[in-house]
Amino acid sequence: MKKAKPRYPGLYLKHGLWTWQPSQRGGVKSRRVHLGTTDFSEAVQMVETLKASALEAKAVCPLDAEVNAFLNEKQATGEHHGRGTKRAASPALNRLKKRFRCTPDRITTADIETWKTELLASNLSRASVKSYLSYAQSFFSWLEKKGKIRRSPFAGKAVKTLKSIPTRRERHCSRMLRDFLIASCAHRDLQALLAIGFHTGMRISEILNLRPEWIVTNERGAPQWIRVQNEEGGFTIKDKDTKFVPVNDWLACFLIRYGWNRGPYVVRPEKLPGKHFLRWESRRNWAAHMNAVGCPWVTPHVMRHTYITLMFSAPPTKRPSESHLERWTGTQAKTLRKHYAHLIEDRNLINAAI
Repeated sequence: MKKAKPRYPGLYLKHGLWTWQPSQRGGVKSRRVHLGTTDFSEAVQMVETLKASALEAKAVCPLDAEVNAFLNEKQATGEHHGRGTKRAASPALNRLKKRFRCTPDRITTADIETWKTELLASNLSRASVKSYLSYAQSFFSWLEKKGKIRRSPFAGKAVKTLKSIPTRRERHCSRMLRDFLIASCAHRDLQALLAIGFHTGMRISEILNLRPEWIVTNERGAPQWIRVQNEEGGFTIKDKDTKFVPVNDWLACFLIRYGWNRGPYVVRPEKLPGKHFLRWESRRNWAAHMNAVGCPWVTPHVMRHTYITLMFSAPPTKRPSESHLERWTGTQAKTLRKHYAHLIEDRNLINAAI
């Protein structure tokens, strides 16, 4: 009579050695564990040890380690243009880690749909939920390419994406309001931030990291251009490439009065914080000034909206071309047309086009 082979759930011989295949979770196969022994009793003991000490999870890489590896690789390869993108992706993936206390190969499409429903039921906006799902989808696609999971739970559009609801506030300041906000600011360094932001369209992170050597002057020493660039191992601009931003005559006079070349940075606040994303945390000073003048809706990005919108609002004979604006702002022409061209406020130009 043929002797029955010893059996244990998930154990089988491969190339003469025992291998353990953990049970499926949600229809997804778990990664095999090669035990490296020919003895059945020893193999069973090793499997029991793996189950008891939770080494199974470590063998297939915990979700926490994979999230950190994903964020670091994306930033190293330049797909996350700067710390700001990583800073936006981290909350989404941190929520993913807290929700799923398991390895990534055990997360199914149904689990993602449940998580989406929970996010929508929380205090998050639909735009934030859509952003979180987008980062999670990117993370699982990365795992699939690395061979760490067999199939992404987002594969084949299995998770129904949210319909985009425009939540963006397309707000900008008029020329009169822009000049009033700058002139009425009593905080010297905040006034310099407002002047540079409204007259160059630079982002707040670029303004606070602006160095005197980035400013190109004419033969009389007056600022003419600002060369915004990446720093090796330091500041990284969102647009990847170096961009040249023109300095108009009003801003050149302001920078000369302010003393733009008297320190390591152009904007020099009196107090520097400890560890923070930006070199100077200006939110309190910003909020105090905007609330005092009755414009709490003005945010730092409104300065960039205002600059580009006013450029589009200029008369046809004085308006810069889209290629100029593309080089000055670091934004593609199609994006400029989509987000700013419809905000033209020059009524004469509108009436002339009718």
